[in-house]
Amino acid sequence: MTRAEGIIALSIVAIFALMIYDWARQGREWDAFKVAHHCHITAKVAGQAFNTITPSSNGGIAVGIGVTDEQTGWTCDDGITYFK
Repeated sequence: MTRAEGIIALSIVAIFALMIYDWARQGREWDAFKVAHHCHITAKVAGQAFNTITPSSNGGIAVGIGVTDEQTGWTCDDGITYFK
């Protein structure tokens, strides 16, 4: 492995580590918010599949398929329902 490849590999690992750290931090913040604001589950929304059609870079059409995550609705004492 060359020095440049090593730097690229290390950068990719660092980016993933930062993403995982941020995901965990957001989870901890949400958990603390739920407790502090007396949130309770009031809704569940199933994940859904969707299609996309966009122009492609070569002048054609690109077709894509995606899926949204299942979400839970949390109603809190501030009167707002948060979906996570």
